[in-house]
Amino acid sequence: MGTSLEKLGQILPENQLCIFESDESFSGDALWKYWSEFVKHYVREGKSLVTISNVRDTLKFVILRLKIMTVEACNNPNILREALYEEKEKRNWSPSTLNTYRKNLNTYFKWLEDMEYIQENKIMKVRKCKEIMNEQRTLTEDQVKLIRMQIVNRRQTRLERWRNDLFVAFLAFTGARPCELLSIQCIDIKKVEKGGYKLVIKGKKQKGRLRYYTLPSWIRDSYEMYLLKRQELKREEPNLFVSSSKRTGWTDKGMRGLFKRLSNEIGFNVNAYAFRRYVATKLNSEGKNLEDIANYLGHTRISTTKRYIERSCALTNECAEVMGMVD
Repeated sequence: MGTSLEKLGQILPENQLCIFESDESFSGDALWKYWSEFVKHYVREGKSLVTISNVRDTLKFVILRLKIMTVEACNNPNILREALYEEKEKRNWSPSTLNTYRKNLNTYFKWLEDMEYIQENKIMKVRKCKEIMNEQRTLTEDQVKLIRMQIVNRRQTRLERWRNDLFVAFLAFTGARPCELLSIQCIDIKKVEKGGYKLVIKGKKQKGRLRYYTLPSWIRDSYEMYLLKRQELKREEPNLFVSSSKRTGWTDKGMRGLFKRLSNEIGFNVNAYAFRRYVATKLNSEGKNLEDIANYLGHTRISTTKRYIERSCALTNECAEVMGMVD
């Protein structure tokens, strides 16, 4: 998604890090001391660049906002807990925000422990915040149709129209994670016999696992129109989905901006993950078993798939009728 290895190779500019290290109060191993080695190992092992980017952003936050500069201080549960919870209250974080920082730090410190740079990774001794499960309703068939209609009719460039339409079509057909779709390269769509196309999605959670989707005719038409518009504009980026303002791949920020504008335009909340719930619920209502749905969505655990499925009111009423017959 446009994240370069060069950018990932450093947490902060070298001159800024030197200033920190020259401070008389600075003692111990700098938090960034092993960063380049961490990146090299993770890339070599085929780990996601998104994961590396998230860990880097977390370390940058810990250094600049929490003022924790050393491995020893960050690996001290008392120091880290106090700093994180103080920041949570100050910035009114949700529990999931704190838990995400904790998870990203654990990724880095688990590697430090594996490499024997530290004796024990103590990050997980900072207790996880209890998250409140908010109800997340799925999209209906009519809402999905309305979203696609709005994308076609809204004011935008021709490139944006066909890109956005194809992106939403992929979401509604595959139920893929938005980051997986943003990572699709042009070479990931292969032409097959009878004029069809096969889409290959590289799993985010299931490392090294590929998912294959034969595109139906209604998506094939959108795909060919989008390719035609790219060719007219001489857009030769390897990313399938490209930015309309820069000659780069479309970013997560740009995608989120689109769905925020769509929500305002059509009067109900639209986000990319709602399509995953829509696909899971649709497949479940058609009688597909949970294992097949989990494989289709790229879930590693069926328990996750269950949370994505919204039980319909009709099903609830049917069960109530059955139980109502019990004397």
